[in-house]
Parts: sequence; structure tokens; C-alpha cells
Amino acid sequence: MRLLSEREEIRTVAKWWQRQYGNQNELGIRLAGLDGETATIQDVSDIIGTSSWAQQPCCDECKNKSWDCVELGEEMAYGNNTAWICLSCLRKAVALAEGAGQ
Repeated sequence: MRLLSEREEIRTVAKWWQRQYGNQNELGIRLAGLDGETATIQDVSDIIGTSSWAQQPCCDECKNKSWDCVELGEEMAYGNNTAWICLSCLRKAVALAEGAGQ
């Protein structure tokens, strides 16, 4: 489980790229050189050429995009069992679970 944020997304994209492609290529080197405190999602997209590697998450329950999400299950990767749930839907789930115990 992890809390998602733009900073977290930017900090981890180089790690994900390295796992898949290694960091001995130009894109891996450029991603590894990004400052995790000042780089933007657009900086990542400009390096890779697509926004699919770093983007605002979409809640798997309500389908709204939001940085106020938690990642549940396995670490996000192709074929993994992962869910992104926004704070609003998480609150509804907790209220549902608490009400079920009465």
C-alpha cells in the first residue's frame, strides 16, 4: 500500500524504467537525472515521449482522476493485482464496513 502523489510518481518512474529497460540508454540516464523535488509530470512525458509512464491516477471505483489516491494490492506493474482508490471512495468503503458490523 502506498499514498500516490505527483512527487512520488516522478521519483519512482526512473526505477520502473530501469527495471524494464535498464538505465544504460539515453532515456534511462535522463530519467535518473531528474530532480524528484522539482521535476514535473510534463518533464517525464517529454523525456519518454508519452504520458503513460507518469500521470495522475484514476480511481478504480469512481473513475475520477485525483492525486488523493492510495494504491492497494501489488505494486503497479503489467498483470499485477493493483487498485487505486481515491480518498472519497475510501471513506465510503470504511463507512460501509463499519455499518456492516452493527
